[in-house]
Amino acid sequence: MRSLNSYILLWLLTFITGFNASASEFGLQKDPQKVIETIFATAQKGNPLQSIDSVKLLDNLFNYNQLALNILGATAKQIKVDDVEWFKKTIREILIKTIYPKANDFLKNVKITYRKSFVDGAKAKVSSQIQSKGETTDVVYLLEKDSENWRVVDVSIDDESWVKTINEKMLKSYKEKGWIGVKDLLNKRLKELK
Repeated sequence: MRSLNSYILLWLLTFITGFNASASEFGLQKDPQKVIETIFATAQKGNPLQSIDSVKLLDNLFNYNQLALNILGATAKQIKVDDVEWFKKTIREILIKTIYPKANDFLKNVKITYRKSFVDGAKAKVSSQIQSKGETTDVVYLLEKDSENWRVVDVSIDDESWVKTINEKMLKSYKEKGWIGVKDLLNKRLKELK
């Protein structure tokens, strides 16, 4: 089984970008596969945290709120609204700070091949293979249509959902130590990233 850091790395790589204009200006959010292709095509341009425009574009291509709600699952109904909002903000911050500084180097030797994409109403799946250092990994991006635009809400790596994996780890902490345990865990990770 892959480590949590491997899931975070591959997941976050899908959201790194260097564009200085909004995604909708280019019509990128109209086609789910183009969303993914564009993100990877521009990921090698540097750390998006150094550009406000890049972060804005990232936010347009990635539905952080839905991702956080998917991770929380039924727990979202068991905790306070303020805690849900804190979780959304914290997950986004952890994701961004974990991967952006490393993405440029990682992507130098990566080959991405896109396979079939499927669209079913407001949901889409973009399949790809990532080749790096002699290893091939199947990566499937799940997107949902938000108004007229497609945004990524999950990634499956070799048939293991990133959201599900994080949800299981969060639930373990929640069952053992309650919501305070989840907050302590995420706050500890944030401190490590500063």
